[in-house]
Amino acid sequence: MSSLTVELEDCIGEGFISFLQQKGPDLSELYVSCSTDPESTLSTVQGGHQGQLFNIVTIAAGAYTTKLKKLSVSGCGLVSQNAIEAVQLTYRLNSTQWIKTNSQSWFRHLTHLMLMSYEDTMPSMTIHSVLLQHVLRHLPVLQVLNLEGNFGTFITDEYMRSIIRENCFPYLRILDISVNDHGGVQGRIPLTLMTVQAFIDKCLGLNELRVSDWNITGEEFTNLVKMVSDNNYNLLLTRKLRA
Repeated sequence: MSSLTVELEDCIGEGFISFLQQKGPDLSELYVSCSTDPESTLSTVQGGHQGQLFNIVTIAAGAYTTKLKKLSVSGCGLVSQNAIEAVQLTYRLNSTQWIKTNSQSWFRHLTHLMLMSYEDTMPSMTIHSVLLQHVLRHLPVLQVLNLEGNFGTFITDEYMRSIIRENCFPYLRILDISVNDHGGVQGRIPLTLMTVQAFIDKCLGLNELRVSDWNITGEEFTNLVKMVSDNNYNLLLTRKLRA
């Protein structure tokens, strides 16, 4: 088995972690969807925790799936207390040194990373900013990066600069950071022309850059498109705003 799709309607439990520990080294693709009702309380799923779905799957996949090429995590699901304890999630998220040290050996073959939250009304449904930062710094063959959800609180120009300084993403083809796919609203993602220019300068293989929710005005976007055309770059810029 090289590809695994997990679709859950209650929560991520300890069984998921145990399975990855046993079968993770054989996986090249992992797709996880957990769609717990966002109105669920902790009593609905005993010991369930909101806001940890992206964190636990990223850490478990990084630790146990050494050959992974594609990782997709989506939903707004709960995570059980037993699963959290199984990977020592609380301790590890609180230790920048642990994240920094261990993430260097994760995802060495990863080409596709997709994190998508279904609920844009839940600020807690995101990923730990330091965890994502260090993971992105060590993805040498990444081709597609799609982050959809509540990432606007920490993904800033400086945040992205700190990543690009460590990793120029030589194989990146598609970059899409947005709140959702229902049409963008300027400024929901606080990235500006500075980040656009950094990716154009550093990521020479970039073919598509989607900036619908970025803090870029209509005039700035028009000038960007002209600059790309004038320089004959093989780059598609897209900006689809909500009507």
